[in-house]
Formats: sequence, structure tokens, C-alpha cells
Amino acid sequence: MYLHINSFCTISHVGTVLALHRHKIMNGTTMDETILVDGTTTRINGDATLPAKKFTQRTPHVTSANGESKEPRKRFSPKVIGVLTVVLLAIGFAGYLWWEHMQGYVNTDNAYVTGHIHQISSRISGTISEVLVDDNQSVTNGQVLLKLDPRDNEVHLEQARTQVQQAEAQIAQNQAAADQAEAQLNQASAQISQAEAQLEKTSLDYQRAKNLFRDGMKAISQQELDAAKAAYDVAQGALKAAKANEVGSKAQVQSAKAAQSVALAKRQNAEAALKDAELQLSYTTIPVPTSGRIGHKTVEVGQRVQPGQALLAVADDQTWVVANFKETQLAKMKPGQKVEVELDALPHHRFSGRVESFAPASGAQFALLPPDNATGNFTKIVQRVPVKVVFDPESIRGFESRIVPGLSAEVDVAVR
Repeated sequence: MYLHINSFCTISHVGTVLALHRHKIMNGTTMDETILVDGTTTRINGDATLPAKKFTQRTPHVTSANGESKEPRKRFSPKVIGVLTVVLLAIGFAGYLWWEHMQGYVNTDNAYVTGHIHQISSRISGTISEVLVDDNQSVTNGQVLLKLDPRDNEVHLEQARTQVQQAEAQIAQNQAAADQAEAQLNQASAQISQAEAQLEKTSLDYQRAKNLFRDGMKAISQQELDAAKAAYDVAQGALKAAKANEVGSKAQVQSAKAAQSVALAKRQNAEAALKDAELQLSYTTIPVPTSGRIGHKTVEVGQRVQPGQALLAVADDQTWVVANFKETQLAKMKPGQKVEVELDALPHHRFSGRVESFAPASGAQFALLPPDNATGNFTKIVQRVPVKVVFDPESIRGFESRIVPGLSAEVDVAVR
């Protein structure tokens, strides 16, 4: 059994009411149906009219002259248009406020947090005996970080002390020799005085004897004259000997003083060596030079280290921001202006600060290979100048451990 359906539709107006007339032929039976926009349907089956029933209203399709179907134009209600107008005005006003606000600020995201990072190394060679800190640990100024095996340095210290004692003993010995030389010199001087007195006496005796013998009376014999002369000659020899002895004593005194000077110099060297040994022993204990936090620890117990070898680093508690502003942004900037800083690591908190100083040259001038614009291949590039921004202490209170060197930042400087 086959069911054949054939239908066609027409649209007409009944007064002011839009009606859809549909003519269907179903299995040889003709059925007319009128659909009104008020949601009722009237069926006419042959000569009978069926009661109207409710239906779901559908938007009619209008067929154009060329047979194409097109949707009727939709119109917005005044309420929707009013809401859209208010929204657009609010967006425009907010944009104007933002633009007006940004006119008083200079912004850059080419900024980062920096600070003092102290590389800790040993001043002497040795073997690590103790490591007293770990990565990320907070330390205070003067706290001991590492210890080296001190036994070799203790031996050197004892040797230096022995050398000082030997030098002091040598100084005492040389002082005794100098005192003896001084005494001999004094004795030689006394002998000279005695010899001079004896020479003067014998000279007078000899002169008197010559006078007595020459007058013809020969009051004295030739033997007595010769004895007087011999005594005079002996006195002269004694004086010369005393003077020579004095010269020798003076030389001994000078030698003793020179030896004493050498001994004193040796003692100074020994004392310097002692101080150096004490310093070398103190270098076996490595303290932290400033308060901060430990990072990049590469040392372990038993490791042999050399002077200058990096063992760990200490990041200082004091941090600041270096913002690389374009040279075209510096016209209204000056030290002391207020700054707002936002860190990528802490996006929900804005920190306050101030401009402290400007770099003495652009960043390119401090590069490993500064640009040379005299080569003939010049291309103008906007340069950037590093600007130092310091945090307000109250602004970063509670965040000190979170603000570390190397973090990316965005900086807004209030130039009005």
C-alpha cells in the first residue's frame, strides 16, 4: 500500500491578520488548512470544518520573484539599543580614563631585579673539612660557612714562632757583644789618656836630662840621659798602641751594632712571618662577608680547593630594579620620581619605589663590542639607558625573601 501526499501553500492577509493557506492531497483525499498568526489552525476537509487547534508559531519564509527564499529583516528593540549604547559609552569613557592616566606615566617591561651577589672563595689552598651551610639558607654577617683542614697551617705557625724566638736570642747575644765592645772602647780611651800623661812626663824628664847633660857641668851621666830618652820613646809607643787599641775597639763597637741591626731585621722578618702564619691559619675558617642567602653551592667535604676558586655565592638582602628605558622616554624623567613595580613572579602585588639614578652611558656602550657608527654602515637605533629604581622598604615588607636578583619586572614611572 502506497501513501501519496501532495501539498502546496499560499500566504494571504485576512484583514490585518496574516494567514497561511495549505492545500494537501493525501491518499486521494483533499484537505485544506488555514494557519493564523494567533496560533490556531482551521481545517476544511471536503465540506466539513474541523475545530481549530493550537500550534507552535513559526516564522514564515518569503519567496522572492526569482524563487529564492530569504529571511525577513530583524529589528532590535529600543531596550536592547539603549543597553548597547550605555555599554559602548562606558567602554569609551574607561578607555579615555586609561589614556589620560597613561599620559602621566612612562612604562617599560625591559626591567629586572638585581642585587649584590658575593662569590665566596678560599684565600689559601687546602682541603675542606667542614661545610656548615646549605643552598637557600639565610646567613648573617660573620657567620662561618666553611672550614679547611688547619693542621698544615698550625705547623707553619709554630715554625714562625720558633724563628721569632731565635731572632730575639740573637739580638740578646749581639747586644752583649756590643756592650763588651763599648767597654773595650772606654778602656782604650782611658789607656790613651794614661799614655798621654806618661808621654808628657817622660818628655819633660828627657828635656831636663838633656839640659843637664848639655850645660857642660854634666850633672848627669850619659846613661841617665839615655834612660830618660828611652822612657820618652816608650811613652810615645804606648800612646800609639793605646790609640790603635781605641781604633780597634771602635771597629768592634761598629761591628756589634751592625750585627745587632741584622738581628733586629731578622726579628722583624720573623715577626712578619709569624703574623702571616697566623693569617694563613685564620684563612682556614671562611666567614660570610654580609647577610643574605646561600646559592650555587659547589663545595663538599674533602674537596681540594685553590685560592680564588668559586665555592658558593651569597645573594645580598638588598635588591633594586634596573629598568632599561628608551632614550625617547627620558625627557620627563628625573631622580626622586615615584615608581610602581610589578614583578612577573608576584603578579597580584604592585610595589612602590623611586628613581634613584641614571646610568652614565647607554647599555650598548657597556657591551663587549660597543657599536662603532663611523664605519659607514650606520643605522639609527633607539638606545636604552639603564635606570636604577629602589624599593620603598615598607612596600616590600614581608616579600624580602621573594624578591631576588634576576626576576623580570614591569616599571611605571610617574612623570607628572
